Amino acid sequence: MTPISSTPSPAALTASGPSAPSDPEAAAKQFESVLVRQFVEVMTKDLFDGEGEGMLTGQADLQRDTLTDALTEHLVEAGTLGVADLLLAQWARVGHVPASGPDDASGAELVPEVESAPMPPRKK
Repeated sequence: MTPISSTPSPAALTASGPSAPSDPEAAAKQFESVLVRQFVEVMTKDLFDGEGEGMLTGQADLQRDTLTDALTEHLVEAGTLGVADLLLAQWARVGHVPASGPDDASGAELVPEVESAPMPPRKK
């Protein structure tokens, strides 16, 4: 029997997953969430190996999925990885979204300024 991957295919996400994001911020957050989930799945893949032998094998998968969901949600909500911010900054730089400016009364900027370093010369 071939194991079924817990990561849904792009077609499955489109058919039954979250709806298309309504704005660039939502799209960036959704992308960050998918990317972080894939990272966390790889990190926790072998976490429960050897546990849950016999009748509890399915329980180990459930625990791993629950942990993956919790870690993913925490990392994305904390914003410490900054993937969504980098996407928004890049989209603003190439003109796909409006340039950064105060987003609310606090004066916080929606899109951070990101300077790109020049590319080093290629070696032949």
